[in-house]
Amino acid sequence: MYCIQVIDECETEVLIKIKTELFNKLVETIQSQKAANDTIISHDFSRKISPFFMNQFLKWSKDKNDDNLIIVTHTLQKLKDSKSSKQKRFELGDLKLIFHQRLSKNKNYQLIRKAWEDFLNSKEIINYIQNNKKIKNQTKQYLDAINLLKNELKKPLPYSNLLSKYNKNNVIEKKTTFEEQIYEEDFIQEDDQYSTFNYLS
Repeated sequence: MYCIQVIDECETEVLIKIKTELFNKLVETIQSQKAANDTIISHDFSRKISPFFMNQFLKWSKDKNDDNLIIVTHTLQKLKDSKSSKQKRFELGDLKLIFHQRLSKNKNYQLIRKAWEDFLNSKEIINYIQNNKKIKNQTKQYLDAINLLKNELKKPLPYSNLLSKYNKNNVIEKKTTFEEQIYEEDFIQEDDQYSTFNYLS
């Protein structure tokens, strides 16, 4: 049984006597937690999260060969094809757009959000990360990112501050610019709750 003996205590400090075995376990736990936190708050790595997982989400929706995922596949593919860059690279803004609060009652939005949650909870994405040689040096970081993405879904505005929150300089994300608002408006129809993304047409 582990034992911790308090030697002295004041308002700001506590002096304790602790068994070596327990001390080593505490140090190991703290170091492991610090390593996990360093992985999550790395700003450089956080910029890779959206492109990587959105791309795998698209592949996953295609590979499932599920009629219920047709709208998901079509939505993601049209969004990717709309990119002006040669790389056709997904961005954080794409995740923010899909989870836009004005689409909370949109049937397509609800379907895509449910599919995204299923994807993040699937064995396929875990297996892909673990077996992907291109990211073998960052396997743990990508696995940790799954929980990061899941936790964002619990927030009122998922992914709205993903980059700024994990910026090591703790830079506050700027407010949505006029250009970003126009970009969102181009992809959202607000006629009624059954409206769809413009790029689905």
